[in-house]
Amino acid sequence: MGFYAANEAKEMGAKLQIYTDVKRVLVENGKAVGVYAEDVKTGEQLEIRGNVVVLSAGGPGSALILMHSGIQKAGMRCFGDPAFGSWGVLPEGSKLKSHFYEHGTSTAWFDDEHGCLFYTNVSWTRSFWTMYHIMGGIRKALDIYKYFPRMISLSNKIHDEGVGRITWDGRVSKTVTPHDEELLNYSRSINEKVLLGMGCDPGNIHHTGFSHIKGDLTFGHPGGTNPVGVVVDNNLETEFKNCFVCDISSLPAAPARPPVLTLVTLTKWFIPRLLERVNGAAKKN
Repeated sequence: MGFYAANEAKEMGAKLQIYTDVKRVLVENGKAVGVYAEDVKTGEQLEIRGNVVVLSAGGPGSALILMHSGIQKAGMRCFGDPAFGSWGVLPEGSKLKSHFYEHGTSTAWFDDEHGCLFYTNVSWTRSFWTMYHIMGGIRKALDIYKYFPRMISLSNKIHDEGVGRITWDGRVSKTVTPHDEELLNYSRSINEKVLLGMGCDPGNIHHTGFSHIKGDLTFGHPGGTNPVGVVVDNNLETEFKNCFVCDISSLPAAPARPPVLTLVTLTKWFIPRLLERVNGAAKKN
């Protein structure tokens, strides 16, 4: 998708500069006039000028650029769409069949009241799923390897409270709050009821996503680091005139679901308004 978008942009006159790391926004008299960057291959320092700057470097990346540009509120919060799941083992001879080899998500349901997403049939290989659970002990990993053909998995994302930040060197520091823990436990309880209803062995139902186990809770979509109303306004513009942020970092709250369609919609809303502004400024000049 990115390949085709890049080619389309080039056909329309854009210049694609790969291996170029943007460091901060170039600001003159409170107005963005370009960016400072570095050629990561040669180390050459670059000054790239333009009438408008649109940051789309993702949750950590866009926040880091604005932080280094002097915007103090950038990167001071961060949601992560915490992802986790549960799995059980179907009894031998069950008429139900595991679809663990199926790619993608075949069924999903969003619990709007609690802010939790439930989905099924994420594609994992036997070896990957076994290695992933070694942190829970060799016995658990061996059980997974043994029962893999009869395993049923349910996966989840929650609407976390967004407590976290981006550090000065670009790392993500994330906290799971007590409310987040409540949503994790609620989701696990629903998963267990579903797995038991499918006939899984009550003694062989397991849950991932315990935040006290290092690496067992995945933060899949870090964002909200430059939220609307805090770092950008309703037009996605920062305190620097003509400097905008259009990516997951500008979302005010966690979507608790894959954000692709949200971001596509956001972009389709933003681009016509940006062009109208740029063309209007060009006519005045």
